[in-house]
Amino acid sequence: MDNFDLKKYLAEGKLFEESLNEAFNPFLDTEEGGYMREYIDDVVEDSMGEPESLDLRYRSDFDIAFNLALTKLKKDHPELDFEAIKTNKEAFFQ
Repeated sequence: MDNFDLKKYLAEGKLFEESLNEAFNPFLDTEEGGYMREYIDDVVEDSMGEPESLDLRYRSDFDIAFNLALTKLKKDHPELDFEAIKTNKEAFFQ
């Protein structure tokens, strides 16, 4: 116990808690979150095999996929809360 570093312990605990909060975003369990996740995945799947296929690990590719999915979702399900989807955009970024 002589080597116990309380500051390090608390900092690591805070980082772990933040990562859990990001991983378990309740918005993803809503109707809007579920549809948007599905549409983003569809956009990425449709891009496979193309010279410029999308990789959601890259911010620019994620932004493209998000915008394409949002446009399609607005056409297919105009009743959804698109402001909530835009507000929670970061919940979809991996």
